[in-house]
Amino acid sequence: MRAHLSILFVLILPAALAAEPAPEATNASDEKAAVDVAQLYETKCAKCHELTPVAERTYTPDEATNLVNEMQAKDTQWISDEEATQIATYIAEKYPKG
Repeated sequence: MRAHLSILFVLILPAALAAEPAPEATNASDEKAAVDVAQLYETKCAKCHELTPVAERTYTPDEATNLVNEMQAKDTQWISDEEATQIATYIAEKYPKG
């Protein structure tokens, strides 16, 4: 009986461990992505103005999108559409309204 349990344990445990990614790995990649977007925000937005006015307000997702689109229109070569989406999401999450 013990041999059967040992065999089951040896066969099932590796499959169970492989089924779910380690939380640390997911958290680490999430943290890196968050840092990358924060750096993107700082690099792109600070080119033209201080970041303080943005940080002094709160934003709905639509307001953040409109804000970033206004800035993007000033220099379409500086902020791509993908970057604008990432920055708007970052602003809405970092400075949420309500």
